[in-house]
Amino acid sequence: MREIIILGSFAVCMIPMAFAQTTGPSTEQQWKKLETLVQENGGTVGFNARDTEGNIILARNDRQNFIPASSIKLLTALAAIQLLGENYRFKSELYSTGEVVQGILQGDVYIVGGGDPSLLSKYFPDLNPIAGWVAAIKKSSIREIQGSIIGVDTHFKGYPLSFGVSMEDVGNYYGCGAWGLNAFDNSVPVFLHSGEPGTTFQVITPEDFSGTNYTAQGTAEKQSSDEAFVLGMPGLFERVIEGTMPANIKGFQIDASMPDPALYLARYLTSELKKSGINVLKEAASLRDPFPSASVMADPVLSPKLSSLCEVMLRESHNLFADAIFREMSVWRAMDGTYSSAADVFKEVCGLPLRAKIMDGSGLSCQNFLCPYDFSKALHRLSTAEEFSPPRGLKVETLTNGTVLHYKTGTMRNVRAISGYINSAEKGWQCFSIMANGFDENGADIRRQMLAFLRAYFGGA
Repeated sequence: MREIIILGSFAVCMIPMAFAQTTGPSTEQQWKKLETLVQENGGTVGFNARDTEGNIILARNDRQNFIPASSIKLLTALAAIQLLGENYRFKSELYSTGEVVQGILQGDVYIVGGGDPSLLSKYFPDLNPIAGWVAAIKKSSIREIQGSIIGVDTHFKGYPLSFGVSMEDVGNYYGCGAWGLNAFDNSVPVFLHSGEPGTTFQVITPEDFSGTNYTAQGTAEKQSSDEAFVLGMPGLFERVIEGTMPANIKGFQIDASMPDPALYLARYLTSELKKSGINVLKEAASLRDPFPSASVMADPVLSPKLSSLCEVMLRESHNLFADAIFREMSVWRAMDGTYSSAADVFKEVCGLPLRAKIMDGSGLSCQNFLCPYDFSKALHRLSTAEEFSPPRGLKVETLTNGTVLHYKTGTMRNVRAISGYINSAEKGWQCFSIMANGFDENGADIRRQMLAFLRAYFGGA
C-alpha cells in the first residue's frame, strides 16, 4: 500500500492521501452538505476510500475513531469466512447418562450447544432437530426418563453480552446475547393490549417456556409507531415493558429476549417428548458447568453453512448471528469463546491496530471504536483473494455509471455508518467507510446525505 510521505524542515510524517483522483463539483458539494449537516447537529463525520491495490483515493477526517454500529458486521462476516471457511458449520449434540432398563432411562438427557445461532431460527424453518431428537430417544426404546432434559450452555465462556451494551437494549430481542446453546433466535413474542390514550397498556403473558414474569409500565398514546421496549437481564426471569404504543390496539406484538435459552430449549423438548408419549419425571434444567460422561443419542445437528449464516446476519442485521460467529472465531483458535478473546482474534484477522477498540461482532456495544482509515484498510485486506466477491446479504445498488455499490449500514442513537465495496469493470473492487457520530438529531437526513455523497463520488451522480 502506498501513502504519501511529506518531508518537511523539522519532521518526517506519514499522512493519509486526501485526493488521489480528481473529485468533481458534485462530489465536493455533496461532501460539504453532509459535513455541514452533521456539524450543525453537533457531530463529526469521517470518510476513507481505497482502490483495488489498497491505495487511499479519498480521505476526510479518517483518523478519528467512531462508533461503527452494525456496519462492523461486514468485517465480522469477512473475518469469519477467511478464518473458518465459508462451508464451516456449527453443531449441536444430544447425549444421555444412565442405563435403559425396561424402557426407563435411569439418568438425564443433555442438549449440548455448540454456539449455533440458527438452531430453530425462524430464518431456517426447514432445519428443526426436535422431531429427530424425539425419534432418536424413541429408537432407544425409552418410554420414561427418570431424570431431566438439561440444556448445556458451556461452549462459550463468560457473559452472553459484550461490554458496553445499553441497558435499554438487553431485554429486547436484538439484545438477547450469544449463548453456548441458542434456540428460536433467543427471543419470545409478547402481546400487548392498549386502551385509551394515557392509560397503562396490559401484557398478555405468552404461552412459552421461558418462565418469565412480564410487568407493563408503559402507556397508550395517540401515535402510529411502536415505541415500547423491554428491560431485563440475562438469567433474570423478570421483564419490564416501558415506553409507549398506539392506543386501542389488541394483540400488539413485541419481541423480548429469553433469560435462559438453554432452559427454554430443555423445557420445549420436555414438552415434545411428553406429547409423543415419553414421560420425563424431573423438571428441565440448564447447565453451565461441564456435564458428566455421557453416551451419544443422535447424530450431531449441523447448522447451515457459514456463508448462509452470514447472509442472514447481514441482510437482517442479526446481532445473535453476528456475535455467535464472532465468538466462534475464538473457539476455533482453541480459546475460551469470551468476547475479549474473540476480539483479539478478530483484530488479528482484520489487521487492526491497537487504537481500534473492539467489543463485539454485532456492533451493539457503544464501546466499539474504529476509524474510517482502519475500517477501509481491513476491508481491503480481506478482499485480496483472486476471485473475491462480497458476502451475500449486503445492500446492493447500481449507480448511474454502472458501478455497483455493496454496503452495510450501521444505526444507533447519534450514530450513522456505511461501509462496503464498489465494483466497476475499469477499477475492480474498491472499498470505503463513512461514519458520523455525536449529532443530536436528523439521523435519517444524515444517512440520506451519506448515500448522496457516495453516489456522487463513485457514480458521478
